[in-house]
Amino acid sequence: MVDVLYSLVDVNERFDQLILDHLYIRHLNMTTMTIKSAFDRIFSIDNQVLSRICENIFPRIHDQVNQLTIDSHSIDRLLTFNYPQLYSLSLVDFQEKNTSTIFKRSFQHKNIKTDLQSNEEIQRSFIGRQYGQVGSIVQTIGTNDVGTCHVYSLPYQFENFIYLNNSFQGGKLDKVRCLMMLDLIYPFEHNFFQVISQDFPFLKELYILNSQRQQNKQHWSTLITFRHLIFLDLEVAHIDYVEQFLIDKNTHLPCLLNLIIGYESLAIVTNNFTNDAARLTCSKLKCLEISEPFVPPENFHQYFSLL
Repeated sequence: MVDVLYSLVDVNERFDQLILDHLYIRHLNMTTMTIKSAFDRIFSIDNQVLSRICENIFPRIHDQVNQLTIDSHSIDRLLTFNYPQLYSLSLVDFQEKNTSTIFKRSFQHKNIKTDLQSNEEIQRSFIGRQYGQVGSIVQTIGTNDVGTCHVYSLPYQFENFIYLNNSFQGGKLDKVRCLMMLDLIYPFEHNFFQVISQDFPFLKELYILNSQRQQNKQHWSTLITFRHLIFLDLEVAHIDYVEQFLIDKNTHLPCLLNLIIGYESLAIVTNNFTNDAARLTCSKLKCLEISEPFVPPENFHQYFSLL
């Protein structure tokens, strides 16, 4: 999105077309993301690019923006504009010192949990700013004071939630249809997935990015159900999460149709496509995406009978 906006500077015809297309600019992601791997993300935006966008683009589109995603580098510049139609604000890769003038808050770290008072103070900071009532979700990253903050108007309207981690404190989000779970430090335990299934009851797409093995498998006695989930991405997930979701005594996925996964993890958990504990879930799949090449064994298509 940053590159697109910058390319429109001083190009009147294309810029005017953008101005008139509300659907195109309603969700602006002003972070430039470089992905070295699923667990190595760098957010940056060149100062000159940011300056030209703020001077030439945002004065003409700020009143049409509904959702805005910014990082710690651009927060001071981009939050100087008034966004009368804004209902969702996401702050990515920020530190407390960068936002202290906007969100007066304090973090208290205890077992990777965020002080709930910081959420309340962030919400109070919007009182009198013509945004109405807002909600917020603050998440820490690792053990320092770096994290993400998502501020949204109530009732909320977003359907996608990205980069949820173990510091999520809960809260019903029944409009969300697509969820990306990412944690670089801590594993997602069975009980946490139970919370996710309850707080995101109508979830249809789930992406799990976590290389940490689960520590509390003894607590897998409770069956978890994602009643509406049709798409699951486990390609960049530890094998424990493959076992968590494909073994039907752990997780019930009555509507799952699409699965992205690594072949090795799939072959191990299904015991080379003979494990009856995963057969029910796998037999309902209509789309299986495996990135690396492989030669399917004789019983592969019997195990995935609808492929």
